[in-house]
Amino acid sequence: MLQRHAIAALVLASLLHLPGICVGNGTAPAILPVETFFRPLAYTDIVLSPSGRYLAVLYPSHDTINVGTIDLATKQVQGLTGFPNATLRVTWVRWKSEDRLLFGVDSDEHGVHTESILAVNRDGTSEATITTSGTTIVSWLPQDPNHILVSARWDVGHASERDLNAVFRLFTGDIHDAASRALGRETAVVVKPPGRECQFVVDNNGDPRVCTTHETDGTARIMFRDTPTSGWRLLRTVSNANMPDFKVAGFTLDNTKLYVFSEEERDTKALFEFDPTNATRGRLVYEAPGVDVFGVSFAADHSLLAATYAREYFERQYLNPQAAQLQRELSEAFPGETVTLASTSDDWKRAVVRVASGRSPGRFYLYDEKKQTVEQLVAEAPWIDEKLMAEVRPIRIKTRDGVELNGYLTVPPGRPPTSLPIIVVPHGGPVGIRDLPGWRPDTQFFANRGYAVIQVNFRGSGGYGRTFTNSGIGEFAEGMLDDVEDTLRWAVDGGIADPKRACIYGISYGGYAALMSLIRNPTQYRCAVSISGLTDLHTALSRRYDTASFYRDRPRYEIDFWKRLIGTHEEDPNFMKAHSPVFNADKIAAPVFIAHGALDLTVPISDATRMRDALKANGKTVEYLARDDESQGFSHENNRIELFSQIGDFLRKYDPAE
Repeated sequence: MLQRHAIAALVLASLLHLPGICVGNGTAPAILPVETFFRPLAYTDIVLSPSGRYLAVLYPSHDTINVGTIDLATKQVQGLTGFPNATLRVTWVRWKSEDRLLFGVDSDEHGVHTESILAVNRDGTSEATITTSGTTIVSWLPQDPNHILVSARWDVGHASERDLNAVFRLFTGDIHDAASRALGRETAVVVKPPGRECQFVVDNNGDPRVCTTHETDGTARIMFRDTPTSGWRLLRTVSNANMPDFKVAGFTLDNTKLYVFSEEERDTKALFEFDPTNATRGRLVYEAPGVDVFGVSFAADHSLLAATYAREYFERQYLNPQAAQLQRELSEAFPGETVTLASTSDDWKRAVVRVASGRSPGRFYLYDEKKQTVEQLVAEAPWIDEKLMAEVRPIRIKTRDGVELNGYLTVPPGRPPTSLPIIVVPHGGPVGIRDLPGWRPDTQFFANRGYAVIQVNFRGSGGYGRTFTNSGIGEFAEGMLDDVEDTLRWAVDGGIADPKRACIYGISYGGYAALMSLIRNPTQYRCAVSISGLTDLHTALSRRYDTASFYRDRPRYEIDFWKRLIGTHEEDPNFMKAHSPVFNADKIAAPVFIAHGALDLTVPISDATRMRDALKANGKTVEYLARDDESQGFSHENNRIELFSQIGDFLRKYDPAE
């Protein structure tokens, strides 16, 4: 039940005085408690109302996250929810109108996880549950203050149609307001599903006119409607739905053309116009030379706002001149940090600005054009002292076969980058994913304990164009691991790392890479940590796996994705066995720490238990942590604190930093 609740912790600060970056006094900071790094962020979202007068804020209370508002004219604070514990947690908030808000709530009551959308008036009245789990918002219908469009399962009672999504119109208005109520509260079907697992795109009038399906053979079909009432027609078939070379982003202002991400006749994705009447690509809207453009955002009037991409850092190019000018001015005020316009008033007179870096999880500021001020609102993690956090530096690495890779080096504060104990961190995915230099609790935790941390975007990582991504196909168990090995070699050859004090740590594919690195070169590392790591390549290709509490039938497209990653090697039983850690435990010399969640839907926990048992059977040193309430990775606060407390003890035991 929603309640009014005061936001005692949130206050507006005075005019910001920008300090210089403190570089420390040459001494390492004190060891910080594990909780410092792995507590959930306190303030995760602050959003301006359309007029710019009010702020909606997600804030911490009662060991969970609640939502409230601030009247910037009167400084009056209004709590809207009073969830009493972590079983209910607000995850996002957005203004539906000047007087009504929508927000998401995650619930973990009685062992069941649900994600609901709720609505409430700005004064805390007329709360209502809009929908529960299984829906995706398709359109906020900005011109309609009382409805949204969502995509949900089209349940007609036929098992053959369980993967079909339809679009529904849901009432979000004040149920106690007669005028709003008269507009209709019924749930209406707007569009029936034209294909399986549709991802819908609406035009600027809120009419669903694009559906991208996800077929069982791994392809995607892009379906299109010429008008809101016409039938669906096939616009294009994309050969690989997991890594599409063509994706619809939205409609032009006049609704006659599409904005698409495309890499046709080029190596990197760029934003283009596309004419659906003759299926031809039109003018280039925006490109980022050498890297993929992977995101786009739109302003309230449906015009293009910004395109996003990443080179060494995450970057957003504002295409709206007013936004671009504001972003330039703010970036000059926060040198070396990433500045994002998190939300703006409709007239652009006020903006909530988020500033983040490798040292900072993020801070929110309020820009006021009339006052010509930038006021700090709050830090996302107020307990984090940025001066005690480690610097994250971009680096370039050349592999044994001459490929240049981007990566990041995190150096312990107060320590010169010379002969340091080091932890190598290969990312998950592995294809189409990449690391960025933002604040990470795990790498900062390691740095605070005295370790350098090195990450690399090995071949196959995303964002660097089709050729680079495809260079990882079939290299899951070889070329990618060569790149990880060469990354450590780069740090050793440069005098940064002590070759006798290296460990490797990873999650998902990173966990697999950690284990395989011990097998490929048993003397290279003193220890390894594998969280949710694959240990048997056959698991990735199996059509079903069972755990103690459930079984999962894997969809064909998921298996095809893994087949593409592993390549033709799947037909070679000797290769599959030689590159599966569980069959090579006898080759491992260094101590291993394994952690896994029983609810993992990607890698079953049996991969972890089998690996643990194989190591024990071969007389190897292994420590093991399993949680029945975790999926891939560890997401619950107490579990994360327990996990990294044990990892910290493991590192001190087998590779002490001092």
